[in-house]
Parts: sequence; structure tokens; C-alpha cells
Amino acid sequence: MTSVTITNGGSGYTSPPSVNFSPRPSGSVTGVTITNSGSGYLAPPDVTFSAAPSGGTTAAGVATVSGGAVTSVTITNGGDGYTSPPSVNFSSGFVTGVTITDGGSGYTSAPAVVFSGGDGFGAFGTATVSGGAVTGVTITNGGSLYTSAPTVTFVPSLQ
Repeated sequence: MTSVTITNGGSGYTSPPSVNFSPRPSGSVTGVTITNSGSGYLAPPDVTFSAAPSGGTTAAGVATVSGGAVTSVTITNGGDGYTSPPSVNFSSGFVTGVTITDGGSGYTSAPAVVFSGGDGFGAFGTATVSGGAVTGVTITNGGSLYTSAPTVTFVPSLQ
């Protein structure tokens, strides 16, 4: 495989997209061409190629981001043995949702949603309150580089 051309990277993903491509006879990936790089990346996403068939080596790459868009993918290991189209996934360790285990009580307005820990940064959300309890959180920015689930705290607004 000598290259991959992404013709429309899109934007506003709520989960990492996949890209499928066909290998050249050598079964190795040697480059990726990006024609529409998406937007909103705070840091380079992880690039993951699907596993090569038994006996092969899985390809690997590193993305570069400039101005919030993926500008290139450097192949660090072309892999070998691909006999069918492998997929390429981009993931940036972002928050996709919050499970409410204790919505509290007595809220008269939506509290601030604070994300901490998880080794990432930049996640923001808006709480929904019903009957004085937090019943949900809408993620307004999933942040980036979270390696584990962050702790979510609800902070009441001062009135």
C-alpha cells in the first residue's frame, strides 16, 4: 500500500470515524494523503490500523494537527501481509457521555459540570435538572487525550 486519500474528513464526530482502503500487492502501507482533514482537534488523534492477517505485521502511524485539523499522517511502520482492506481509526480520547449514578437533590438551576482527572483536558458539559436532581449531561466539548474516565462533579451556581 503506498497511500490513502481521504476525500472528505467531515467534522463534529461524536465517535472516532473509520477509513477502509485496499492494499497494494506488497500489503504494506507507505503513506496517507489527506484531502479534507476535519476540524476541532485540540491535539493529534491516535492513528490505529486494523490488525494484519496472521503472520503479518500491523501498520502504525502518527497524526500531525495544525489549526485544529489533521494535516498529515506519518507512517511509522508500514506493516505487511494485508490481503484485504484494513481500517484506519482516529481517536483522541474524548468524553462521549456521562452516566449519572447520583443526581443529588435541591438544585434550582443547572449546576456547572466539572471534569477532572483521566489525564485529559478540555471536556465541557451542560447539566439537565428535573425535580431538583441532575438527570443528564449534554457533552458540549469532549476534550482530548483522556486515557481513563474523568471524575465528574456538579457545582451549584451561587444565587
